[in-house]
Amino acid sequence: MASSVSDENIKIVKIIPFLSVGECSRLAGEAKKLSISDVASKLAFTKKTVINLEDEQWDEFHGHAYARDIFCVMSKFLICDRMKC
Repeated sequence: MASSVSDENIKIVKIIPFLSVGECSRLAGEAKKLSISDVASKLAFTKKTVINLEDEQWDEFHGHAYARDIFCVMSKFLICDRMKC
């Protein structure tokens, strides 16, 4: 369940904290109307990397640090309108 508040230039989306990491990533991409291919190309990731993160297939990554870094980059991109937040 999500609620949102809109302004002419700003849209704030509040997602309840019971969603998983993958669900939050998927919903954030959908809210920005971005496909998996869009996210992958903007971040220079493979589509499989984005899918693995959304499906929480952590064993497909090369380690915890790598998975965490991918998640951080993707989160900043999906949640912020710019890479610096």
